[in-house]
This record gives sequence, structure tokens and C-alpha cells, in this order.
Amino acid sequence: MIDIEFLSWKDFTAGWVSGICSTAVGYPMETIKVRQQMTPNFGSAFNQAVKMVKREGMPCFFKGLSYPLWTTGVLNSLYFGFYGNSLRMIEEMKGQSHHRNCCEYGTIYKGWHFDCFVAGCIGGTVATLVNTPIELVKTILQADSSVTKINTKKLTPNACLKKLFKTNGVRGCYHGGLILLYRDVPTYGLYAVIYEHIACMLKTRDRSKDRFTHILYEGVAGGLSGVITWILAYPVDVIKSRFMSDCYNKNRRYSGITDCIVKTYKQYGIRAYYKGIWIAIVRAFPVNLICFVTYEQTLRLCAYF
Repeated sequence: MIDIEFLSWKDFTAGWVSGICSTAVGYPMETIKVRQQMTPNFGSAFNQAVKMVKREGMPCFFKGLSYPLWTTGVLNSLYFGFYGNSLRMIEEMKGQSHHRNCCEYGTIYKGWHFDCFVAGCIGGTVATLVNTPIELVKTILQADSSVTKINTKKLTPNACLKKLFKTNGVRGCYHGGLILLYRDVPTYGLYAVIYEHIACMLKTRDRSKDRFTHILYEGVAGGLSGVITWILAYPVDVIKSRFMSDCYNKNRRYSGITDCIVKTYKQYGIRAYYKGIWIAIVRAFPVNLICFVTYEQTLRLCAYF
């Protein structure tokens, strides 16, 4: 019998706080990344940023921020909430005691890392289903107006979402949802496993009980997990950006995901799938460092309630 106690509010709360903090830090670099994915002939991330400032001014780095700023907290809450509670439920179903980390009190049972991956995929699935309309609006607003053929300066997130719904109903708000699932579900599973393993590997090598040192290890593990998963997922992310931004064009360039992959390759070659990857990597480390440090510290604060 599964104890209902596994449904803990603490994971949801910690995820919400970490989502808001990490989004605020990484959004300008996220915008540059999307622009590079949309216009591979614009050169380096620095050149892309200079062109953006000249054409649109500094506010261009924060286009579409209102949606992810308020919603990423919810999405992170869903991911970490379902991840933590799913792992707890799986452990209880197997008759195992709960391990917050793989290095926590002794040897873990065989298959714990796989269970951690499954729990991460569950959290990723729930978050992605909610995230698709948000990601779609964010991508449209971040994309270059010369590519999307719209005046993004006058387009608000609400107006964008309303137009998508008016044009194709709920289906229009989920344009590109399948490619987002391909990108996020396995990535979120790996994200959890890589973080847990690196954090515990660092902690077990250092026997000191210094709290600051352990927080530093959690931050490094979070940053590295973000970098590794972004490298693995990046080609899919490029197709996601191009396919999602195309939904606002009257004459769509892509008839489907496969068509988008083929046409992108024919137009720009294999390099198109990695355009902007350096800015994604540079962004991933501090964003995920802050994400996991905030998550872990909020969890510790929640323990007092």
C-alpha cells in the first residue's frame, strides 16, 4: 500500500522558486540563442547581439520575458514536484526507503539511477505538456521579425496566444508540441540522473561537513548537468525553434517536422543544427547552477515547516 505522504508540497515549492530565479538570469542569452538558430548566417553570438541592439535596442533581449518569468516557476514546480514525488512513490512500491540523493545514508539499491531517470521523465512529460503553448509564444516573440514576417515589437504574449487560438484552436497553441516532447522528456530524465550522480560524487570525495562547500558542489553539479543535457538536446532544439516560429507565417515553409529537418540541412548544412550552441552552453551553466542551488536551499527551508 502506497502512503499518501509521498505527495509532498515541498518539491513543488522549491521548484517554483528555482524556476523564477534561473529564468531571470538566463533570458537574454536565451534570446540570442534563438536568433542564431533562426538566422545562421549572422555569425557569432556577439555579432548577433550587436545587430539586435542596433535594430531594436536593448529591450529586444527581453522580448517575451513576461510569459516565461511567471510561468517557468510553475513549470519548474511541476517538474521538480512530479520528479521528487514520483521517485518517492517508485521507491515505496519497491519497498525501499527514500533516498533524497544517491549518496545519502549508505549504498543505494540496484536500479536506483534508472528509477531516478524514470521519475525525471515523468516530471518532464507533465511540465512539457503545460509548457508547449508558453514555449511557442516565447519562440515567436524571440525570433527575428524578418524571419517570422511579423512586427514583434507590437506583438504581446497575450495577443500572440489569442491569434494562435483563433486561427487553429487548441491545436494551434500546441504547434510543435511533439518535437518539444522529443527534446524534453529524455533530457529531463538525464538531467536528474547527471545532477544526482555528480553532486554525490563530489560530496563523497570531500568528507568535510562544511555547508557552503556542499552548496558549491550542488551548484557545480547543476551547472554541469545543464551543460551536458543541452549539448545532447541542442540539434532537436534548433528544429524546435525553426518549426515553432514558422506557425505565424501565412505561407509556411515547413509541412512537418521531417520537412523542417530536411530543408534546414539543405539550406545550411550540418552546422545549422549547432548554430548558437556556445551561447546555450555558456547560459546553461549559471542558469542551472542557480536553479539547483535555489531548489536545494528552498527544500531545506521547507523542512522547518
